[in-house]
Amino acid sequence: MAVINSRPSYWIQYGFAEGKAHSRRLESELQNHGLVRAANATSADVILAHSGGCQLIDQPNALFVNPNTWPERNYFEKQWQKIVGEFHNQTPSNRVVASLFWNLVYTFSQFRYNVSLLRPYQLANRASFKSDLRCIIIRNDNDVWCTPDIERYYPNARVITLSGSHDDCWINPAKYVSSMLEQL
Repeated sequence: MAVINSRPSYWIQYGFAEGKAHSRRLESELQNHGLVRAANATSADVILAHSGGCQLIDQPNALFVNPNTWPERNYFEKQWQKIVGEFHNQTPSNRVVASLFWNLVYTFSQFRYNVSLLRPYQLANRASFKSDLRCIIIRNDNDVWCTPDIERYYPNARVITLSGSHDDCWINPAKYVSSMLEQL
């Protein structure tokens, strides 16, 4: 990934029911490393797409974090396992509750955006349309939304496995920023 500006720029593409309230720590970490927020995804040197937001990105300068690719598993089962898992992991309960609160806010305040993410989710192999995309994928080892067999959907991607759960990039952003900076 070539840096276009003297200070590299980033764009965050949010997943379903996510927004700036989730990414405050991540954005702070990015800015502490000298990156600046781009005006949009097409002008960014690097794009960090999370979860369902990965469906909207088809540029090679993307870092996909836990793309939703496990269609064999039931949506409600995955969501329940995610919530229970976050309470059982080392995530402080107040962060989990705050995240769930913001998920609810963004579910309604970004209704059109969220609906745009649901259509591709309904396709049986919804990630297969990006099988030729060359990108980098970070998959957390304790993620119920992203299959361990991610290469089946993105055969041309380089996959990095990190410890953590689905929303770990919002809670512990340093390791994701380090992985992103290695790609610049």
